Amino acid sequence: MPGSQSAQPSRFTRRKFLIGSGTAAAALALYSGEIARHEVDVVQRPIAIANLPAAFHGYRIVQLSDIHLDEYTEPFFFERIIRKVNALSPDLVLLTGDFITHGSITFIAGKHAAHRCAEIIATLTAPLRYAVLGNHDVAVNAPMVIQALSSRGTPVLVNRYLPIERNGSRLWLCGVDDPGTSAPDLDLAIPKKPDGPVILMAHEPDYADTVVTHPSGPLVDLMLSGHAHGGQVRLPFLGPLILPPLGEKYPEGHYQFNRMQLYVNRGIGTVGLPFRLNCPRRSRSSPSSQPKPRVPYAQRLASPAQQGKAFRQLPKAVKKSSPLPAQAAPQPPPVVPPRHTRVCRQPTSKAESQTRTLPPRQLQTGRYTRRCETPEV
Repeated sequence: MPGSQSAQPSRFTRRKFLIGSGTAAAALALYSGEIARHEVDVVQRPIAIANLPAAFHGYRIVQLSDIHLDEYTEPFFFERIIRKVNALSPDLVLLTGDFITHGSITFIAGKHAAHRCAEIIATLTAPLRYAVLGNHDVAVNAPMVIQALSSRGTPVLVNRYLPIERNGSRLWLCGVDDPGTSAPDLDLAIPKKPDGPVILMAHEPDYADTVVTHPSGPLVDLMLSGHAHGGQVRLPFLGPLILPPLGEKYPEGHYQFNRMQLYVNRGIGTVGLPFRLNCPRRSRSSPSSQPKPRVPYAQRLASPAQQGKAFRQLPKAVKKSSPLPAQAAPQPPPVVPPRHTRVCRQPTSKAESQTRTLPPRQLQTGRYTRRCETPEV
């Protein structure tokens, strides 16, 4: 009929919605399974230790964790990570467990994966390397994993400790059996009277709560863990979707427990599904550094009079470059220009510039330079 409009079909149909949703899901799976899963994040974090000997200042430690070789971590990709680690020239490489995966193909390829993983680890060029077991290693066959690693030059610490010596000084490296599946013994793993810093390796990070409450816990300066994979899949604003037991409280990153510090590595491999999202694989380089004072000197001077007395006791050369500490004078309130005006500054060659207050309509570009200070009521 004249004047009537024919009904236009909707451009957005259910079929198009389903096709678009499927395409987006396939693209996300491709990204998380092939691109994000092969991203490597090398984190360099200096660790300040209170009683660190001078011989170990700048000592570089690389931590690798949760390799899970052969199920979803390809050997060629692990070899690429080893080349990255060798390029860092570390003094010590520490491996915190889960070299293989307890899964559906374990009974077929578990032994092959353990020996292949040990062969790739043997290509590390660092002077020293040590390891502890993870829950997957114990679930598959702990003696078999220990034999594969130790026969290729990677000692495994199971409830024992040993000294790392350098220029007459030492630090103590400790390792416990897997806390989630075995019987860790801190009495055996930590020396009674260490004459240097103590570094403890334990696969599960939530075991740190047990360490700090143990009688030997105050002797530990640094604990290194893995296990949680950082959540493996982390959604924006929601965080990790699934965290394993003993990896729920401290999933990744750096934590402080009075004297002891905990660092949790996000790991290299994946379990369950070959996906990583917003959680790249991590290898960590930890150069030890000289610690800062626990209580700054200025905070120990309670009053300005004590600060002035301490200043008068300084040498003359220091006084010339160090002004006398004084209390900050109260600042006057800022001057607010009147409403409907803009403060403009005319550039001159003199040290002092002239300031004018003009109505908004009289502002000219080029002659005056706006300071963009418009009061609002």
